[in-house]
Amino acid sequence: MLTSIHGGRGEEAKASHVYSCTNGFNGFAAKLTPDQATEIAKMPAVVYVFPNAKRILHTTRSWDFLGLGVQETMEVPSFSTENQVNVIIGFSDTGIWPESPSFSDADMPQV
Repeated sequence: MLTSIHGGRGEEAKASHVYSCTNGFNGFAAKLTPDQATEIAKMPAVVYVFPNAKRILHTTRSWDFLGLGVQETMEVPSFSTENQVNVIIGFSDTGIWPESPSFSDADMPQV
C-alpha cells in the first residue's frame, strides 16, 4: 500500500512507515503528504484515514503532585529515550474524582 503511493519505491515507503497495529484492528501510521493520504483513502481496502492531532496540556499541577522535578528522567536503564521522537504514552482514564488530592491546589502558587 505504501509502496504504491511512493511510486513503487520501496525504500521511500519503508522510511514513511512509523508503526503497525495488529491487535484489535489492522492498521498503520505513516508520515504522508496530504495528497498521499487522499490517495490511500481512495483504496478499496481502506476503512478510514485520519491525521494525528496535536494535544494541548490540560493540567499545570500533575508533575508537582507526582513529585517530579523539571529535570526528572523516566528512562529505563539500557533503554535510552534520548534520541527517540514521536513516542506516544497513553492511559485510560475511567473518570474524574474532583475530591482527589491530585486536583487540590492548596499551597500552590498562582498559574
